[in-house]
Amino acid sequence: MKDGRFLKFGEIIKRPVYAETLKTIGESGSADIFYTGKYADTIVKEVDEHGGNMQVDDLKEYRAKDVNPLLTKLGDLKILAAPPPAGGAVLINVLKILQGNECFCCVLNLKSFL
Repeated sequence: MKDGRFLKFGEIIKRPVYAETLKTIGESGSADIFYTGKYADTIVKEVDEHGGNMQVDDLKEYRAKDVNPLLTKLGDLKILAAPPPAGGAVLINVLKILQGNECFCCVLNLKSFL
């Protein structure tokens, strides 16, 4: 959203803090910087302020898992999505429900941007 409204197709949104975070992680050469220090502190603070319960050690001990994605075809598109417990299965089912719907046609037209 931008200024309390949904973006129009093709409209650009700038997220300088997010961009700086990604730049810092990239320049560090390791994702560890994300799970420790100021980024970890910021994440824990935000989670706590929104009713969650997280400690810096939770992030420090986190290890990403390399898993095989879910795969389905919709038209001539291959859709790859994260397996459970992530939301990939939900995404695939929503796209299948929308298939043939005008909204889904917009998604298919996005393939030229991929």
